[in-house]
Amino acid sequence: MTVLGHQTTIPVTMDAMIHHCQAVRRGVREALLVADLPFGAYEVSASQAVASAIRLIKEDGASVVKLEGANGIWLG
Repeated sequence: MTVLGHQTTIPVTMDAMIHHCQAVRRGVREALLVADLPFGAYEVSASQAVASAIRLIKEDGASVVKLEGANGIWLG
């Protein structure tokens, strides 16, 4: 958020997260890469959350996907 100049994380998109995580993945081999689902990528439904998480894992090589404030969405 601070690198992009935003006051909050709300404007950050999935495409932006994927872009940045891809850059991190290229630079690290041994570290656990944790990607954060941005606002709007999981709030609609559990299906949306899973689809967004899969996208982060497939497109940027995330090891772990984090989400917060999911308002009771149960994924497992």
